[in-house]
Amino acid sequence: MSRRRVRLLRWVWVGLPALALACGSARGTVQSDDAPASAEQADEEATGACAQVPALNTTPPITGVTDLEHAFERAAEAIAPSVVSIASVRKFKRPQLQVVPFGGLDGLFAPHRFAPPPAELKQRGLGSGVIVSGEGYILTNNHVIEGADELEVELHDDRKLPAEVVGADPHTDIAVIRVRADGLKPASFGDSDALKVGQWVLAAGNPFGLSRTISAGIVSAVGRTSMGITDYEQFIQTDAAINPGNSGGPLIDLQGRVIGINTAIASRTGGSDGVGFAVPVNMAKQVMEQLITGGKVVRGWLGLMIGPLTPEMAESFGYTGKGGILVEDVAADGPAKQAGLKHGDIILERDGQPVTDVARFRNGIAQAAPGTRIELKIWRDRRAQTIAATLGSLPDPGTPAAGAPWSGFGLRLGDLGDALRRRFDLEAERGAVIVEVEPGSAAEAAGLRPGDVIEQVGDADVKTAAEARDKLAATDRDAAVRLRVRRGDHGQFFMLRRRDR
Repeated sequence: MSRRRVRLLRWVWVGLPALALACGSARGTVQSDDAPASAEQADEEATGACAQVPALNTTPPITGVTDLEHAFERAAEAIAPSVVSIASVRKFKRPQLQVVPFGGLDGLFAPHRFAPPPAELKQRGLGSGVIVSGEGYILTNNHVIEGADELEVELHDDRKLPAEVVGADPHTDIAVIRVRADGLKPASFGDSDALKVGQWVLAAGNPFGLSRTISAGIVSAVGRTSMGITDYEQFIQTDAAINPGNSGGPLIDLQGRVIGINTAIASRTGGSDGVGFAVPVNMAKQVMEQLITGGKVVRGWLGLMIGPLTPEMAESFGYTGKGGILVEDVAADGPAKQAGLKHGDIILERDGQPVTDVARFRNGIAQAAPGTRIELKIWRDRRAQTIAATLGSLPDPGTPAAGAPWSGFGLRLGDLGDALRRRFDLEAERGAVIVEVEPGSAAEAAGLRPGDVIEQVGDADVKTAAEARDKLAATDRDAAVRLRVRRGDHGQFFMLRRRDR
């Protein structure tokens, strides 16, 4: 406390008794000629001369409001020990610069004299997570940990621990990491299917690095789809403030139970505009359990391309009922083909439940285990009929296997599947998609990027990732190889030389 402030406080405490003496009572003070005749009159005049401190209103607390406040407090206290901060570090090397010699001054301006040593740079990120078991498993977003070389988790008691990735699912933006520690408190789970619009919720996490932050709001909507955030969407929408750093943290009800994982916001400013999205905990749990037990997510597959059914389209097929989705194409040799489904069929029900939304139908199929038998009520040839199908396992050629080794050039490749087409906005018909480029690799030095599509290796055309990998592996270790790459709407050539790791 400053000296000036100390003096001020002393003045206040010394001055108050003086004020009390001046205004407290007129008895015993100097009498004037016109003094009141009685002590009572003296008291009244003294009271009038000094303003009285008004009595404060002490309205009794409203029981309902107090109970609601306590509910917020209890929920925040319940989730606090389970919320963690996740710091990520991604390492990469700054490309080595070279000065190209010119004229007759090669000896003076030789490249090696102007080549600074490569520097290792670090890119840092910050997110949140929630402890889901005493064994150290933590649920978070894939985008919080994606591409990280190091992960550090800070617990509620300020312990900082290294973490390892157990598994990740980019299709739902869910990931599981693990720490090794004692005394962990896992969160309780609620039922996201039972959520109602208007229900109170709290978002917990570390926005902008501010730990132990709680914000409140309501459920604005449930089952949000077609947002373009992930491949499988069924988001909870909330107006509870979600900001950078909240990603991966829990959305909880007033019982302190996790009902969602905060994932994204719709914003014009980069901060909270009152429109946030969380992955429903029921979906996140299903993904989490598969990642913990098997390291990957296996999804059901029917092998259909489906689309919404407009009234005009329905009428053209002679269908006048409500609901339904349209089968636009059927994958060759897929479960739907084997069951007898055809393009132009209108799917009305699945296992007795009405089908009205493309995204919900697709999510439901994906969440079912391969081998599940389903019954579809369809409209074909102007009448309803029932078809049984057995789900297969969703092929995912667009995502490289977890832990797949880097090539000698520092590339990870995938096939041109639907997932990668959406992810990189690709229109190429053939080739191998560059899914990831290793920092400091020959591929990075050559200027290759994720989303580039390799169409040729040397003089050989390639149609798949496997073909590209084989061609690259067969190249001479000491020789450069020419690549024909499609980037956006244009093709380019690149020279690639292997670097020993």
